[in-house]
Amino acid sequence: MISENQQLVTKVQTRVKTASSPAETQRLLTEAGIQIEKIVLAWKAKYADQIYSNLKTFAIDSRLNSCSGIKMLLNASFLIDRKAESAFIEQVRALDARFKGNINFKYIGPLSPYSFVSIKLELEK
Repeated sequence: MISENQQLVTKVQTRVKTASSPAETQRLLTEAGIQIEKIVLAWKAKYADQIYSNLKTFAIDSRLNSCSGIKMLLNASFLIDRKAESAFIEQVRALDARFKGNINFKYIGPLSPYSFVSIKLELEK
């Protein structure tokens, strides 16, 4: 995948260097930005899915939450039985070691299980 991405970068660089006008250069750079965004979003989805699927096997229930900011790959809540918490934490550490600083993991817990409660409010007539 890296070589494919590197080929794309090289192709864009060549096209930008030979652009016929500043407007053409701007158009090519905009196209390149769109392509890079697609690559990043595909990468993000792939790895977020792998990590979430792996960790949810340790959970009674799990929820995907919205990510805050462009640096966040995954924001999820996992309902863990206290007896399984150490195994879950070890799995987080194993994933952190597997990705060797390319992805930083932040584990916060235990917390109250508010992510797993649904309350439906209705107006009285």
